[in-house]
Amino acid sequence: MVKPKKPIGTTAQNTDKKAAESAIFADSEGRIGLRIHAKPGAKKSCVVAIGESEIDVSIGAAPREGAANEELISYLMAALGLRKNELQFDKVLGLMGNDKNK
Repeated sequence: MVKPKKPIGTTAQNTDKKAAESAIFADSEGRIGLRIHAKPGAKKSCVVAIGESEIDVSIGAAPREGAANEELISYLMAALGLRKNELQFDKVLGLMGNDKNK
């Protein structure tokens, strides 16, 4: 059996670093993570773009008193088919920030 060739200039370290900075990744415990850039104040909640380093999600709620955070949780539950206790926000740049890791 022939092993696939790695592209020239690619090392395991570079690949691991790129994977660690991806919009969708797996952590050391096998959990799937998403880097989300939340954009509150939209008419409706939806995924706007999936880039290399983050997923842009428009949130159909104002960024006041946690309303946008609750809407983001509700939207992710529906979109991913998960229950609230199955979602975990790890590195939240303050629940006031727009960049959230799920």
